[in-house]
Amino acid sequence: MLFELNLERLAAKPAPRAKFRAFSPFPVSRRDLALIVDAAAPYGAVEGAIRACGLAALTDVLLFDVYAGKGIPDGKKSLAVRLTFGRDDRTLTDAEIAGFVE
Repeated sequence: MLFELNLERLAAKPAPRAKFRAFSPFPVSRRDLALIVDAAAPYGAVEGAIRACGLAALTDVLLFDVYAGKGIPDGKKSLAVRLTFGRDDRTLTDAEIAGFVE
């Protein structure tokens, strides 16, 4: 791979304004899920579908493993995702988190 980078032009671009959100004093809860999807399905579409659920307490979605092989049907893959839930005003209950995951 070969490319050229114009550092002067890059340095002349205004830096994006930093965004800061205060940390919550309440703990977050994480749940790991293994999702079986079509092998051709892009992760971005899966993450988009998760975020489209509109769960206000969902603070992060992280892909941490992709697997295809023994135990997974042909033409499919397993995506392991970590969902992080939290609120700024209180600790979530196990029942609330189970409802979100469901």
